[in-house]
Amino acid sequence: MRKDENNEIRKGINKKTSIILIVIGAIIELIGLGLEIFSFVMISTGSFENFMWIGFVAIPVMFVGAVFLILGLMRPMSKFAARTSAPIQKDYMNYMREETVDTAKEYYKDIASGIRESTDGQETIECKQCKHLNKKRSKFCNNCGNKLNYEIKCPHCEKMTPSDSKYCNNCGEKLD
Repeated sequence: MRKDENNEIRKGINKKTSIILIVIGAIIELIGLGLEIFSFVMISTGSFENFMWIGFVAIPVMFVGAVFLILGLMRPMSKFAARTSAPIQKDYMNYMREETVDTAKEYYKDIASGIRESTDGQETIECKQCKHLNKKRSKFCNNCGNKLNYEIKCPHCEKMTPSDSKYCNNCGEKLD
């Protein structure tokens, strides 16, 4: 049993309101249609001077009747549409979920492996001037343009050594 069936507001008032709106709309629509037919009969018999205004009044009356009918039928029609389309939507969503789970898993695995591959083995070097991390093979800082990976000459053995070394790679003496 659905919980909506026990709800007195939804069970009683809405159903009664729909029926009342449909009845009122049908009555107003019939009155407007009767006025329009009366106007056409009067025009066709030739005595339309006194009753010509009735045709103009009938059109808004029919409109008001149509509005009441639409408001009264809106609940039953939307309920019908929801009940008929819900199983189809449920089946479609389940089908799409089943079909896309594997594809989505593969997609995200590919993204994760691509990220891992791009960051694996990628060493960085810090700029001495601005402390920005750059790729190991960069010659200049991407942030400040300072020269990276420059070498200095060892004062003891005269060989070139990376500037970030504290000791000479060739002779092992401490660099100043």
